[in-house]
This record gives sequence, structure tokens and C-alpha cells, in this order.
Amino acid sequence: MNASYNALRITVEKRLSHHFLVNGFYTFSKDLEDAQLDNNTTNGSAEDYRNLTLERGRSDNDRPDVTVSSLIWDANFYTGTNALFRGVANGWQISAIMTFQSGLPINLTTGADTNLDGVTNDRVNLAGDPYLSSGRSRSDISNEYFNTAAFAVPRPEPTGIWAVTS
Repeated sequence: MNASYNALRITVEKRLSHHFLVNGFYTFSKDLEDAQLDNNTTNGSAEDYRNLTLERGRSDNDRPDVTVSSLIWDANFYTGTNALFRGVANGWQISAIMTFQSGLPINLTTGADTNLDGVTNDRVNLAGDPYLSSGRSRSDISNEYFNTAAFAVPRPEPTGIWAVTS
């Protein structure tokens, strides 16, 4: 298997008053790989094992945009003279972490053995525009996220031309 990962990572840290710390991380990346084979056998997810060059595409775990933010409060607020209480009350940290990331890629398959290789993970052909208008209502978007009519089942011989996890 041949894989490549490229990324840009940006980190921001700001110490605030009253023992607060804010961190921000952003990663813009692309993860590509060839056919995902299981121990170099044909148990993987390749559509056509006779032509593995068709399998180059986005990795199943490719997440192009990831943003992580954290807020940390160093709870050292007790300044009294009681050393025992100061030791128990101080030294704690309270934190919150938020993660936002893009979704995983999808791989549309026919669910049938259209290329006659004995495996039912053959990809569909792209026959139209898969994007729908963004001005639709929320319920319309929930009912149809992309244009399902833009994909067609290939004839029983060729391999589908829709790219891996596009």
C-alpha cells in the first residue's frame, strides 16, 4: 500500500488573567492511499484486483478540517492561612475541550457484482451533477443530502468510473 499525508497545523495559545488559558488548534490536511488490502490478500476493499491503480484516492479516515479548542482554569483561588485547606482547595484545574471536524469521505457502491469479479463492492458511475441547491429547506436537505439521480449502475462488464471516496 502506498499512502501519503500532508497537513498544515496552526496552534494559538493565550494566557488570560485570573488563571485562564485558551488553546486553539487547526489542521488542514489530505490523506491519500492506494487499495486497502488485508495483509496483501484480496480481502480488502479494492473494486478490481487486476487494476489496483484505480484505487488511489482519499483514505477512509481522511478528515480535511479539524479544529480543537480548549479552555483551562487553574483554580488557585484560596489564599487563606490554613495550609491544609489551601492544599486541598488549590492545585485543581477545570477544563473544557471542543472538537469540530469535517465528515469522513463516502464511497458509493452498487451493492452488486457488476464487474463480474465475485465481489459486491463495485463503484457506481457518475452520470450527472451530484450537488443539490444549497437554498433548500432543512427538511429537504435531511431527506436528500446529495442528488442520488446523478449516479448510475455500470453495465455488467466495466469497472465504475466514480473515484474512490470522492
